[in-house]
Amino acid sequence: MTKRFIKLLSLDISLILSLTCAFTGVFAWYTANKTTTIGVTGITMEKEMSATLKYFNKNYSSDEGKYVGYKNPGALKSSDTKVETTSYATDFTEYDSLDETPFSFSDIFPDTRMTFAIEVVSNFGSTNNIELKITDFISPLSTEVINRDTNKGICLGEAINIYADVFIYTNDADATTRINNLVTYVSGESGYDDKFTYVNSTDEAPTSFTVSNIDMKPNEKAVFVFDIEYSNLSDTFYSYDSSKGTVDGVRYFYKDSTNAQGGSNVYQSMTFSIDGILIKRNF
Repeated sequence: MTKRFIKLLSLDISLILSLTCAFTGVFAWYTANKTTTIGVTGITMEKEMSATLKYFNKNYSSDEGKYVGYKNPGALKSSDTKVETTSYATDFTEYDSLDETPFSFSDIFPDTRMTFAIEVVSNFGSTNNIELKITDFISPLSTEVINRDTNKGICLGEAINIYADVFIYTNDADATTRINNLVTYVSGESGYDDKFTYVNSTDEAPTSFTVSNIDMKPNEKAVFVFDIEYSNLSDTFYSYDSSKGTVDGVRYFYKDSTNAQGGSNVYQSMTFSIDGILIKRNF
């Protein structure tokens, strides 16, 4: 039987993460005129399911008056307030229009993440394993910033992490506990695996990643919750190869997990987009 799909959400946003910054030194972090932008594009699902998309209210900063995400708890300073979930029912807001604001972020720093939830109800007549997949993303390779060891352009996909959980909703207290575990997860520690294990290549064609899956009985509601994080873990760091210099505007870098002072600078002026999320039966 031919599977049919319906479009749940379609936004006129092309970028999930865009960094428009210039290199101005080893520790040239993201000042006011060096902005990043995050958005969400679309979700598709089989017709026998219904879904509700929600965003975490604390993706929004009241101090800055816009959506900028929140810090990886492992990067907090003593003066920072730890972000937590106190009630799933009140800490997440349903996305009920095509207004892009809740899914458009600017001035994003390394070690920043944003959290979303998709509530899915299965209308199939039997138990099925339902999965959430990234089906379409674009991470263009830089033509100016090159990995000296592979001779390939570096891309922002190398610094994107996605952490996820999924559970059957029974009550707000249990849902809050599950989601708070994800929100307060310290990047790089045990507990959650990075679901976006991008491998750099010269081919920009979309690659599919399963984010999470769960068995669902008829009429059950599952909550798929996930963080999208611009990583600042050392395995994403690069250092400039000064021995090669700059040739015709091209700069060469090498992987360097010890470069804690500027290892993420290499990703400035790059873009990354997730253009498709699919929710379907896992056969």
